[in-house]
Amino acid sequence: MNSSRLNVEYWFIPIDILNIICNSLIIELSSVLLFVLALDKICHTASMMLIGNTCLSALMSGCCMLSMYLNTLKNDLKQIQFQDSLCIFRAYITYVSGALFMNSLLLQAIHRYFTAIYRTRLYFQSIQCQFLIIYLTWIFASLHPMPVVFIGDIHYDADNQMCQIHLEFSFSTIYMSLRNYGIPTSFITFIYFQLIRYIHQMSTRVIHATTLFRAKKELKMVQYTVILVVISIILGFP
Repeated sequence: MNSSRLNVEYWFIPIDILNIICNSLIIELSSVLLFVLALDKICHTASMMLIGNTCLSALMSGCCMLSMYLNTLKNDLKQIQFQDSLCIFRAYITYVSGALFMNSLLLQAIHRYFTAIYRTRLYFQSIQCQFLIIYLTWIFASLHPMPVVFIGDIHYDADNQMCQIHLEFSFSTIYMSLRNYGIPTSFITFIYFQLIRYIHQMSTRVIHATTLFRAKKELKMVQYTVILVVISIILGFP
């Protein structure tokens, strides 16, 4: 790829360094959590497997973004615009890891929903079932950016020193926005309100106190997931 000179603003370098530090912290924290989940036998449950899936997707995303910002910092220091051979691939993996992260949060919400409402259907709460679902989401997430790659809508953005979809009203922008953010967040919100409705109905009936307590506990966990999703949307929307 040919390179060209550009004028780098003084605040580009500190921003690049900050991005590198943040993604390095994501990698370190995700690695530590995965290490703990793998070694501690108490954590070898279906719910902990789903949390491990979230950590693994965050680790994958952090590694990809770290590589991207290291390349951006190098180009900014040299004051050049340069698209290396891995630019398109990094963009592809970034979209895949973003979908995996949001889907992992959705899987946690679905698991909490079945645990609270369909607690007698143990197969849906088993490790085997959760592993199968995780496997399918990884396959689907790995394939979903393919249409955007094939039609050539991922381009090198010289201003941001990275490859990405052009932020304009197009099929690729709408498709990736819905797939990575819109659909998962809509389902998580729907599950959250369904659990609220379920607990409200349980509160008006005479039921076992343990059942109500368990449902409220699962609702609290889904509420934390919703908060995390909202933060992800705020940070990812720009």
